[in-house]
Amino acid sequence: LETEPNVLFQDSFRSGGQVLTQGEQTLLEQYRAQHRPMALFTACRPALCRMVLERFALTHYFSHVVYAEEIGLEKHDPACFVRLGQLLGVPPEQWTTAPPTAPPPGVPE
Repeated sequence: LETEPNVLFQDSFRSGGQVLTQGEQTLLEQYRAQHRPMALFTACRPALCRMVLERFALTHYFSHVVYAEEIGLEKHDPACFVRLGQLLGVPPEQWTTAPPTAPPPGVPE
C-alpha cells in the first residue's frame, strides 16, 4: 500500500468522490429490500477495498466479501466460481452477477 498509485487512490477516496452510479445504488437498494443475499467478489487489493466499502458505508449490503488475492485465484479463473460456491454455500447457477460477467459454469448464456 505504500506505492504512489495506492497512495493517490487512498487520498482520492478519503476526500470524497462518487463510488456508485445512481443505477448501482438503486440495484443494491432493490436487492436489499427484497432480502436477497449479496456477496462481493473482487480482485481489488483487500485493504483498499475495505477502505472504500467502509468510507462509503457499503459493507451492510454484503453478507460476504471475497478477495481473489485471499483465495489464491485470479478473478477470471473459472475455478473462482467453484470456490465461491463452496464459500457461500450457494451453487453458481443460482447467482446473479452485476455487472454481468461470463456465466458461471453450468449456467447457459
